[in-house]
Amino acid sequence: MSFIPTLDLLSALKIRLAALELSPGVKAFEQVEYYSQPRLIQALQDLRLFKNRVCLIVPDDDVYEHSLEGRVLDTHCLRSVILLFADRDVGRRQDASTGDPSGTPGVIKLNQLVVDDLLGHSLGFDEGRGRPDVGGPILIEGKDREHSTGREAWHLDLTIEAGTAITTHDP
Repeated sequence: MSFIPTLDLLSALKIRLAALELSPGVKAFEQVEYYSQPRLIQALQDLRLFKNRVCLIVPDDDVYEHSLEGRVLDTHCLRSVILLFADRDVGRRQDASTGDPSGTPGVIKLNQLVVDDLLGHSLGFDEGRGRPDVGGPILIEGKDREHSTGREAWHLDLTIEAGTAITTHDP
């Protein structure tokens, strides 16, 4: 088996995240986009993302794990992705983190929703299961905080299984 192509995995991940719902008919994220670096505020400005709830998908490392038995080499590929979530509540910034009864879910709830949805589930491939690694709040300070009215953010580092290649080598 060859590895699942990175762009195929990213596309399947984007489709899955865009389909997540907070409740029937209410999308978890108003916008899901790719971005090339884990700088949330810069991405929001570059991509002109004015929605309240956004998710950015940032491709990260590929990790290859090897095991050798005789002449047979098994290589397992793991693709890392950083997910950046942002929510906004202009009235009360804290609600963008912890949520409120009026409809702002907050980044903590968005993170839990994503983890619950991806943990151990396939992205539509034989492999391609998601494995959340680490996550936490993103500190927005200084001028970035001034320009991110009511926004709070969270990052989730995710590993996705991308398949195994088995090769036989000459002695």
